[in-house]
Amino acid sequence: MLQEICAPFSSAINFTPEKIPTTLATTIKYYACLDCPYTSTKIANLKRHELIHTGKKPFKCPQCGKGFTQKIHLTVHHCKV
Repeated sequence: MLQEICAPFSSAINFTPEKIPTTLATTIKYYACLDCPYTSTKIANLKRHELIHTGKKPFKCPQCGKGFTQKIHLTVHHCKV
């Protein structure tokens, strides 16, 4: 069961910045962070980014108590534990 859940994330664990499409760098940005130069075309991305500044980590591991800003990071953590 755990292998089925973790399989899609195996490439995410080995993520390298070179895989980012260059078209993202030329996209027009509409939403800007008030605390730093971050901008995004999606409000959801900005709200997720703002967690960096607030320090909130709403997704907690039930086994070790470690907190994460995104559910996907918690899922990948479970695959490693």
